[in-house]
Amino acid sequence: MLPGVLVFAGKDRVQAAEKAKAAGAEILLLDDGMQHRRLRRDVEIVSMHKDNLFGYDAFLPLGLLRDDPRRLKRATLIALQGVETEVEYAAAMAQLRPLTEAPIVAFKTQVENPHLFAKKKVAAFCALAKPERFFQTLNRIKAHVVLTETLPDHAPFTRRHLEKINQTALKLGAELLVCTEKDGVKLSKELKTTLPIEMLKIRLQPTFGEEALRRYL
Repeated sequence: MLPGVLVFAGKDRVQAAEKAKAAGAEILLLDDGMQHRRLRRDVEIVSMHKDNLFGYDAFLPLGLLRDDPRRLKRATLIALQGVETEVEYAAAMAQLRPLTEAPIVAFKTQVENPHLFAKKKVAAFCALAKPERFFQTLNRIKAHVVLTETLPDHAPFTRRHLEKINQTALKLGAELLVCTEKDGVKLSKELKTTLPIEMLKIRLQPTFGEEALRRYL
């Protein structure tokens, strides 16, 4: 997905950062880095979704919060997903402004390869925290979803599981299997299924506040 980008995984983010720097990295991009306070950050971008800004008002595992919402005051930029209208943007701003003065950039999801799935019978599988958004996107681009299969967030699909999905999909008349890019990169390159496997490729398109985003690119 990001050719040439070095990837370092580890619970100790400081140690991982030191390894990345030793390997020649000039910019470090952390996933879920806000709560790792031992590592100094120059820019803190917080990603949120307008449908559930505060993660059911509970920390993991009861809710989705990884940090106290009051920490938003330290954010450099808020990336707000799922926003298509001014009304949605204004509603989110009303909730966020009491907590942060950071610029709030809104985005909507745009599919890059809808032609692969439109008007076709597909079997969809994913391991996401919010699988329904993936399935809703497929419906939005006019794919005919005949089967859905989900696993917990980040879980890998085994060869045996995929073979089972493939066989069930064939019986239901599916023309192809579809997954997210997040799941697709974890599939073995040696995996062979009767039905082709395609990844739904999406990108985030700014809808409001894009000028603030440009300052950090």
